[in-house]
Amino acid sequence: MNRLTPFQKIVSYGLLTVFTLVFLVPFLWVFLTSIKADRDTFTLPPKLFPVAMTVEEYDTAQKAGELSPIVATYGFAPTAEHYRRAFVEFPFLPYLRNTVIIVFGTTIGVLLSCAAGAYAFACLRWPDRGWIFGLVIATMLLPFQVTLIPQFMLFRSLGWVNTSLPLIVPFFFGAPFYLFLLRQFFVTLPRDLFEAARIDGAGELRILTQIVIPLSKPALITVALFAAMMAWNDFFGPLIYLSSENQKTLAVGLQGMVSEYMSEWGLLMAAGTVMIVPIVILFFIAQRYFIEGITMTGMKG
Repeated sequence: MNRLTPFQKIVSYGLLTVFTLVFLVPFLWVFLTSIKADRDTFTLPPKLFPVAMTVEEYDTAQKAGELSPIVATYGFAPTAEHYRRAFVEFPFLPYLRNTVIIVFGTTIGVLLSCAAGAYAFACLRWPDRGWIFGLVIATMLLPFQVTLIPQFMLFRSLGWVNTSLPLIVPFFFGAPFYLFLLRQFFVTLPRDLFEAARIDGAGELRILTQIVIPLSKPALITVALFAAMMAWNDFFGPLIYLSSENQKTLAVGLQGMVSEYMSEWGLLMAAGTVMIVPIVILFFIAQRYFIEGITMTGMKG
């Protein structure tokens, strides 16, 4: 493999830095807005960096002319008032509890059903396996709106409306996209291991749990991360099935907060930051496995 020249490295790292800043600036702006006092939110030129002062100390120093021109123009005194109000006026903990329950149930359901289904499609030989797998993947082309009304009628007849069950139980029956990712990873595993295990008398369930799953940690973590992010950010599902206040999730609760506190941008940005942080932390924890799972999925099959 050819090594990059110093000039090519400079260009590559420069482009990566530019793209990183493009993606980070919106998140940084949300966070800065969340720690600004309301008066500093829409100032021109914008306040760009916090200074180690309280709001009262900043005001006193500004009136006394003790601030440097740069600090007076672009600096601001950070405040945690918006975060305090977000936790006091916004029922964050109940919404968080409901969201975590749905995220945990969805992730477990996806891993159990899709791991078993992917093993059947990738490692077992049975008639018409190929076109049935294609039919399963083709269901991804079906818009969610097409099945919404029949699903809602089904869950209403079961008495599941206004519970988290409609958002969790369907994932115990598989999800085509996650099934596809795991199947593509499973076909890269060596067949000799499976044959040796069968010769030793191992059943298919034992092969799946003791051979395939331990070797597929990157792919399983990738699928778990995708499923957790999907459930954490899901707005439409909870909006349709959850109507009572004590069943709402963070995404639905945040939308209600936008309607109620439309002009209080600092408070809204604080609530948005609180919702973003957990999923960002989860991504950085699982980043190594996530990248490995994505790069190795689809190399064969």
